[in-house]
Amino acid sequence: MSNRKLPDTSHAANKAATEEMRRTHYGKIISALKVLGSGIYEQIADYCGMDKHQVGRRLSEMEGLQLVWKPGAKKPTKSNRMAYVYQLTGDSQPKTENEAVAYRKDVKNAADYASGIINSKSGSFSVQNT
Repeated sequence: MSNRKLPDTSHAANKAATEEMRRTHYGKIISALKVLGSGIYEQIADYCGMDKHQVGRRLSEMEGLQLVWKPGAKKPTKSNRMAYVYQLTGDSQPKTENEAVAYRKDVKNAADYASGIINSKSGSFSVQNT
């Protein structure tokens, strides 16, 4: 891994970030994730009313402290770049909807969804009413 030389402004900003400020930011991010369930740094920042760069830095720190984790999903940012989804560490199941495994909302249960796939001949979805 290469050692990047960070600009003086980055070092100054890090020194200015007090533990109290970091704890306040952590609290805001944790509160946001309790409501949102999961989200990318931009969504969390919008919810908290914080700068997205601050949230990104805090999420990185919080991941190191094992307060948050990345379940593996990615979502597009406002600029259409992909960003990792974060959620609180105690939440063991990803709360982002994976399109490959998510069942349709108009289906009553997983059995109906599976029956629809099995009974489908054209590849389109149909539900058998019983």
